[in-house]
Amino acid sequence: MRLKSERPLLVLDGAAQRWLWRLPAPALVNPRLVRYMHRCGADVIHVWSLDDLPLPAIVDSGPCLLTLLSPSDDRTARRLRAMSLQSVFVQTGTQSARRALAERGVDPRRVAVVRGPVDFREINEARSAGVRERLIARGDGPVILTSGPATRAGGQFSAAWAVAMLRQFHERIRLLVPFGGPEAERIRRFLAAHGLGSMLTTPRSEWGWPQLVAAADVMVEPAERECASAPLAWAMAAGVPIVGTAIRSVAELIASGHNGLLCRDARPRTIASTILRLLDDSDLRRNVADTARGQAYEVFGARAFTDNMRRVYENLAAGRPIDEGVHDTAMA
Repeated sequence: MRLKSERPLLVLDGAAQRWLWRLPAPALVNPRLVRYMHRCGADVIHVWSLDDLPLPAIVDSGPCLLTLLSPSDDRTARRLRAMSLQSVFVQTGTQSARRALAERGVDPRRVAVVRGPVDFREINEARSAGVRERLIARGDGPVILTSGPATRAGGQFSAAWAVAMLRQFHERIRLLVPFGGPEAERIRRFLAAHGLGSMLTTPRSEWGWPQLVAAADVMVEPAERECASAPLAWAMAAGVPIVGTAIRSVAELIASGHNGLLCRDARPRTIASTILRLLDDSDLRRNVADTARGQAYEVFGARAFTDNMRRVYENLAAGRPIDEGVHDTAMA
């Protein structure tokens, strides 16, 4: 990406960050990285983890952009406040995450919301490659995909319970709970205890969201607390109808009855009845999926993402407010 200033951007990717933090403590205060930044004329450092944020001596040499894709928890906000670094800014993917940071004392003027992107071609390639058949041995029934990894707050156990209820209406229904997580084993034991172990598939990290949504008939976001928007973004792009709980991070993307369905609470019975409404009404299923897919081109398109990130970088390099000229594509 070329900034208007025509100076390079220094990006520390995951491998570089891990390498830095494996160095012995004396090396972390070594000024060589700062000198390298000055030598190459870098305007901005961009990192993707709070744990990988460079030391103050490095950050103070120029603005640092921290990407937080999941809504902030108390620990994250406390660490950001404790750092008291005026040159640290945050890019996040939802307005609810920005609001959560502000509610915990992080200055919202230091936060920009940039959505996406998703790769529509990857989804189409996954469907053409027969991912559904590779993931699910008997995929002739409806396939329900949840967000993942499974956690207590994520609500995947409630979703699994809901899908178990639906077996009486759809005998061949299947459940995908991706990426493991602390609740995955609990879900497995629960379903096995009721003789339903065969309906569960728990794809590991080698399967990404493009492949997972390509295999699904319905996407369920059962979170009880604010959640990341990536699973919803990929489901919308794939034209997979969405059922979600009516929390802020879901409701800012999904309008019930328009581009998905919202549940008034995260109880299994509520989730089950909402999924069943979609499964039994083909017109509703098609209408909400088509609407969501059309919106995904505007909200999560690569061009909008690139333009917004360019503005963020240029703003930081020029000392302007981080969100000047940055447009939240979901709020247009």
